[in-house]
Amino acid sequence: MTSRLLARRPLQLGGLLLAATTVGLATSPAALAEDLPTPQADPSADAGTPQVLPPAPTTSTTTSTTTGTDTTGGGSSVTDQSADQDGAAPQVAAANPPGAHFGTGKLNPSLNTTADPLPAGAVLAAAGAQLEIRFSQMGGAPSTASGTCDLVAPYPSSPLITDCRFRPGHSLQTQDYGAGPAPTLPADSVFTLTLVQPPTSGQLLAAPMSVQGWTDTTASPGLDSDLRLAVRHGYRALGVAVVDGAPAGTRVLLCPAVGNGCANGSTPVPATTDASGLATFDGRYLPGDYLLIRGTERTRFTVAPATTTTERDTPLLLSLGVPVTPLTPTPTPAPPTSAPGAATAASATLAVGRQQTVTAGGFTPGETVRGTLYSTPVDLGTAVADAQGVATFTFTVPAGLEVGVHTVTAVGLTSGSTSTVTFTVTAGGDAVLATTGVDVAPLLGLGALAVGAGSALAFAGTRRRRTA
Repeated sequence: MTSRLLARRPLQLGGLLLAATTVGLATSPAALAEDLPTPQADPSADAGTPQVLPPAPTTSTTTSTTTGTDTTGGGSSVTDQSADQDGAAPQVAAANPPGAHFGTGKLNPSLNTTADPLPAGAVLAAAGAQLEIRFSQMGGAPSTASGTCDLVAPYPSSPLITDCRFRPGHSLQTQDYGAGPAPTLPADSVFTLTLVQPPTSGQLLAAPMSVQGWTDTTASPGLDSDLRLAVRHGYRALGVAVVDGAPAGTRVLLCPAVGNGCANGSTPVPATTDASGLATFDGRYLPGDYLLIRGTERTRFTVAPATTTTERDTPLLLSLGVPVTPLTPTPTPAPPTSAPGAATAASATLAVGRQQTVTAGGFTPGETVRGTLYSTPVDLGTAVADAQGVATFTFTVPAGLEVGVHTVTAVGLTSGSTSTVTFTVTAGGDAVLATTGVDVAPLLGLGALAVGAGSALAFAGTRRRRTA
């Protein structure tokens, strides 16, 4: 009996425990909920197979430079278009300003001929050049600061070493670099550097050259800004055009001129003309005075500075000799076309060698009037207009004047008034006898009277002798 009760007790205890647990769960669900952690959803996977999220999209924006050289080697910014967990707006990186990138530091502009090299053996002497720098932004703020500097050679023994010294009155930012305040190129700046005057050596084009530049938002290491402006050289190509008909193969020499000779130490450069009389000299030449030598002939020329690369690279032809041109007949001037005034000719028709009188009116009294016979112009001299404004010209028709209609034009030298009349010239002949202007009929009458008187006297003398 006792052993049977002991055998049943474990089963009864287990049942009581199970029942108690069941009652507790049924009567206190809220308590259990407070003790257990709240489930969290996994954003990267569901209840099944894990998934890989795609990368956040990005957009690249490339900014190119417009002038000069970008020394950073870069020029792009990246725009991240993906939002963060809080839904923040996309962040956009700032783009570089247009132009060339330069470092910050002491402002010491210089000239650079790397992009357009000088002829072989030539070295740029930059002294005398003038540079101007103007800011549109300085230190991150809008700016109108500007300054002008002159390139000088501070060391007489080294004329190729130059320093750009700023003129007083500039509005640039300065900094002490150990020798007192000096203009500086600050960070986060945008500016334009311009060559406003080329060097006195004449080695550069006579034209403004400029570069737009910018600096990083933070200062760069080093003291000098290394601000160099790319420039173009002004050495010209020269040629010769022999225009006086010299044969092909004519040899011409070119040299820098001093007076009427070649500069000391210079070597004349030869050129040989082609069939067109043209030749080009080897090499490039600076603006200045040059001498062309052909045999014993020496001709001096002045070569002006070029203002464009096209002008610089096109050979400048120096003309040698006087052009030989065929003679052309001089055209016969037409008589004046001014409105004619009143004019008359004493004879409407007369032969060459005869005397003609032309009376021209319409002039200012006392005015000097010039007369001209056309078609082949013959100057009839001048006459003074009388109180009625009439000028009279008396002349002999030239023996060589062509047969036909001719015109006499009178022009007032003060009023400009014109008077014109025409008459006809006939061929010469018997009419030439009348050129003496003497009428022989009266002479014949006088001769007859003289003969009659002589006869009467002779008759009277005879009667006296007979009476005696």
